[in-house]
Amino acid sequence: MCQNCAQLSDDLAAVSSYYGSMVPTMFIDPAPKCATICHFGRYDQGIPMARVEALIAKAHPTAEVFVYDANHGFNSDRRKDYHEESADLARSRTLALFNACGA
Repeated sequence: MCQNCAQLSDDLAAVSSYYGSMVPTMFIDPAPKCATICHFGRYDQGIPMARVEALIAKAHPTAEVFVYDANHGFNSDRRKDYHEESADLARSRTLALFNACGA
């Protein structure tokens, strides 16, 4: 899992995670070692928003957490839950992070 690698590896410039169900519990501690961006759908029934909010409250300096008005799978245009506006915004944020980090 990329999010776990962000906590363990010293060899990564940046990591992006989309609606990872383990992220809210994994990233509480320790903080990611590299710049990390996480994207969650507010209406994702598989990821409790309370956990995502706890992660946001932790305010790790290496991690940004974004919540979109979308469901699980919002980034995949092959899914019924595809949400183009959220997907475009998440993609632009991810690419900006990767560009800033030289990834």
